[in-house]
Amino acid sequence: MNEHTHDTTGRPAHEGTAALWASAAALAGMILMVAGRSPVAPQPAFAEMAAIAGDYAAVTTQGQSSAEELLYVLDQRAERLLVYRVENQRSLVLQRSEDISTVFAQARAAAGGR
Repeated sequence: MNEHTHDTTGRPAHEGTAALWASAAALAGMILMVAGRSPVAPQPAFAEMAAIAGDYAAVTTQGQSSAEELLYVLDQRAERLLVYRVENQRSLVLQRSEDISTVFAQARAAAGGR
């Protein structure tokens, strides 16, 4: 008896997720890179901690000031990127929520449709 899960095309459900995770990692890296830019002098962006669990990938990083910490969450199922700010080391405040397909469409348009 075959207990492997398949999607609607008959392929194993795990096929294609590697490309999605690679895209997520690239997107998170680009966001971190852009967030770390300064008009005076370029600053490197460093991920403090990263984790993947189920349909979620999370990365923490320093914000614009050394006291600010941000949490980026990629929700694979909902295809959303959520950005939270850590407040008083006790709570999370949602700063931004982006639809991944919209972000990629905007990037393609900005790159001239390539």
